Amino acid sequence: MSKIIVTTLLLTSLAGSMSWAEPVLNIATFNNYPYHYSKSGIVKGEAVEILDCIMSALSRKFTLTAYPRTRAIQLAKSGMLDGLLSFQSSGTEYLKSVASNPIVFERWNIYYSSGLKNNSRTNWKSILDVSRLGSVRGGSIDAWLLNRNFHPNHRVSGFDQLLKMLYQKRIDAFLADERSTESTISEVFRGHDFLFEKKFVTFSPISIHFNKNNFSNSGFIDNFNSQIYSCRPKPIELKHYEREFILEKSRAIFSEIISSNTIIEKVLKSNSIFPNNIKEYEIDKLEKKWNNQKSGGEGFLVKSVTQSKESEILRQALNSTEGVVLEIIVMNKHGFNIASTGITSDYYQGDEEKYGSTYQTGSNAIHQSDVTFDDSTNSFGAQVSFTLNNNGVKIGAVTFTIDVYRAFQLEGLEALD
Repeated sequence: MSKIIVTTLLLTSLAGSMSWAEPVLNIATFNNYPYHYSKSGIVKGEAVEILDCIMSALSRKFTLTAYPRTRAIQLAKSGMLDGLLSFQSSGTEYLKSVASNPIVFERWNIYYSSGLKNNSRTNWKSILDVSRLGSVRGGSIDAWLLNRNFHPNHRVSGFDQLLKMLYQKRIDAFLADERSTESTISEVFRGHDFLFEKKFVTFSPISIHFNKNNFSNSGFIDNFNSQIYSCRPKPIELKHYEREFILEKSRAIFSEIISSNTIIEKVLKSNSIFPNNIKEYEIDKLEKKWNNQKSGGEGFLVKSVTQSKESEILRQALNSTEGVVLEIIVMNKHGFNIASTGITSDYYQGDEEKYGSTYQTGSNAIHQSDVTFDDSTNSFGAQVSFTLNNNGVKIGAVTFTIDVYRAFQLEGLEALD
């Protein structure tokens, strides 16, 4: 029988006498990689630390128990759990749960033997197809592989076994989280050379899947989500060569857009309409008008930005990228949207880095944001912004939101590694 690891009770802040009247939340996770345990049997790792921080901020107590994956899912489906700590997936609807926003993001790479034949443009799927593949039986990554018709040749009980099998060349490859894998390699193979290659496969957001019957209308999940950023302040960071890849992808599309006289003319016309010393109250008035119109997509202001011939040019550019570009925004020199592929949350961008770090910085300025997860589209987006010039004179700015995973998947970023 698979071992069940039960954590000690994680006590949260004692602030708020009402918290003691609330029941202890029963949360489960999987007792397989990528989750890790200390020698005392307590589940640990970044996701657990963030969960503890959030619950402390909410003055709630909880227990965290690690089960075999199948057992944990059965308990969640039966409603016997308050929550399940698991990777977020479109295939979790059967849990009858409501997922929190992601609390942590794993970077999954394929780790493979340095002797395996490949070149810099080899796709990770091709490596999996030709490899003797290993996985931890019943784990999240094992399920992810099986759901995509990759059938591991060796399904083992522990992650250390995978490392040793790759080291001994008994398998050719396995899929694993980068941070956890490389810290484990450092620990297990201390003082020994372990030569391997790796390629990025995907980001995996880890969420809490709360029992829908207990939490969908309570306001608890909104409160839970509101604490995530303060407990997880670190953004998703791209490596240098990954940032260069995203930049070059954006630059290619930007070159197409700046060659359009129609876009340039619209920006110049917009610049002449707004006064150079536009007042704060005037900006607020326009923002209010935008907010009133954007929900229905109607109204002159919204239509002038999203239903113009310039916006159609942007949508054509976006559609040509096979899903790599999620959004394109063109701003005038004042920081207002003059064309976009969709309805943006704000009309005025002048108080954001996409404008401040481009137009306000210089005619050749470029800004790249961190990667963020958009739970509404289930995508990882990174913004790349450029100053827009006309005959060497800066006139506005352009921002692209890039679906990072899609870009890497289609193009093979490993060519830049």
